[in-house]
Amino acid sequence: MKELITEINQICSGNRGMNDRIRTIALQGHNYRRSRLALGRVRKNNGAFLRPAANMIKLRYDCRLETSAKEVADKCTTSRSALPPEVKENIHRIHRSSARFRTDAMIEAIKHWWGQVRQVSGIGMRAIFRAKHEYSTIRYFTLMAWATTKYIGCAVSQSCGSYWYIVCHYRIGGNVVNEHVYMPGRTCTQCPMGYYCDPSNGLCTKA
Repeated sequence: MKELITEINQICSGNRGMNDRIRTIALQGHNYRRSRLALGRVRKNNGAFLRPAANMIKLRYDCRLETSAKEVADKCTTSRSALPPEVKENIHRIHRSSARFRTDAMIEAIKHWWGQVRQVSGIGMRAIFRAKHEYSTIRYFTLMAWATTKYIGCAVSQSCGSYWYIVCHYRIGGNVVNEHVYMPGRTCTQCPMGYYCDPSNGLCTKA
């Protein structure tokens, strides 16, 4: 079913099959949650708050990542893709009866990925990604939360029958074993060079 909204396509005008509303939902949905983590407002599965993040970067949208995400989504599979080493991905499948439009599907995918932090054993107060996390669903959350990731591009395929396939690609992608998902510490105090702290959201923002 076609979305009942005007399909404006200006952010990535050269890419077909997506629109700015979906892109905005993807980007804002990620940055809102990254902000909450940076500010120390995210609970893990035992109910305790994770520590604030000192180096959480505000994501920006990347049209090339959207292109690669769309290619994966159109394959209609949740199998891991062969990607360049600097790119990582989250994939989710939703039946169309549970999400009427692609915008709804994107919202539900983001909720599912991030929600793993409350569902399964997580990264601990030191916020380190361990080998055991590679095949745990916490890996969906950690890709969204990886502090040094700068770019995101997402897609929702309309070509998979009764299902929506939602894919987001991240660069530089996280989930590196024995590395910090983020640096625990006072919010926004370890922003990398070329970024400034935005105190309104606790994110390190490109200058």
